[in-house]
Amino acid sequence: MNFSKASLALLVALTTANCEYSLKRYASEEEAPAGDFILDVDDLVIEDATKAGVSSNEFQLLTNGTTNLGCTEGADGQPTTGFGTVNNSVSLNSFAVYMGETFSFPFTIKPTAVVLRVKRTGNPSANAIVELTDLAAGAPDESDVVATSSTIAMSGFATGSGSDQTFTFATAPTLNASTSYAVVLRGVNGSGTVDGSNTINWRLGNDTSDCSDFDVLQNSSNTGSTWANDATGAVPYFHFVVPAFQATGAGYWIVDGGSSTSWDMASFDIDENPNGDKPGTITYDIGVGADSSTPSYSQTGLSLAQVKALTGLTGRYLYVRVVLNSAYTNMSSSGIGNGAVSEAD
Repeated sequence: MNFSKASLALLVALTTANCEYSLKRYASEEEAPAGDFILDVDDLVIEDATKAGVSSNEFQLLTNGTTNLGCTEGADGQPTTGFGTVNNSVSLNSFAVYMGETFSFPFTIKPTAVVLRVKRTGNPSANAIVELTDLAAGAPDESDVVATSSTIAMSGFATGSGSDQTFTFATAPTLNASTSYAVVLRGVNGSGTVDGSNTINWRLGNDTSDCSDFDVLQNSSNTGSTWANDATGAVPYFHFVVPAFQATGAGYWIVDGGSSTSWDMASFDIDENPNGDKPGTITYDIGVGADSSTPSYSQTGLSLAQVKALTGLTGRYLYVRVVLNSAYTNMSSSGIGNGAVSEAD
């Protein structure tokens, strides 16, 4: 029987009567050398479909709600992460004045929103907006805006101690790991009135012991052309709303060698985090045996390099289990793409 090129490399065999799953090769001589087996993520047996799944050709951890990342103030006026007390605020009182806070995180995030604790004084009638920008010479770069939020009417801001206002992004931006950005709060020109007695304030705290990355607030009086420090050693309250991920998830392949087979694990390869930006860990459990439906593992918790270093694995079926783990308290995911393994020559 001949197969088209599009169908070469892998056959998933399903025996309905006893629910056996295995991977078999049927590569033509011209398309692949004998012994090559493609490990396709679409053929993984997923152990818990509520924890991990396949999307965009990647087996990855699923989201599990959202979490907040940044500096937040509790309803009682105390920061929820334990730093400082509210002692100050910085005003935005004209369309020429921008306020910017620089930040960076040790891992890549894709925030759906940013929340600022703000209040109004008087009756400003304009709209407020938040921009995320790259930096130039340590200051917000208004010529390089990464994302722009929805607008919020300043008239709806609370007075007194203020309240959290959620500025959402239509498309979640990618903020890369260990890269500095700025959160810029400004008014929307032409949307209403903001003046010296009708303004909004971004709330600050006075202790940066637990939030040292966010302790310099800058302002610009010329629509972002130049910037100066407005407050140093004071924490502007803000946080990003980012997806949270399941802590762990797993799936496995059963690779059928057709007969008792010596496996060349040096040939084993998996595309780890193929879509990038996922610093969570990936480990592998490996075993061989004669059971076509129930895998068993003699080696567990291995890295990719450790799997490739395995020798002496002989058996008809090769069992490959992939375990995905999140990082940074479930704020960052992990995933794999397709892989391959060969029989020993």
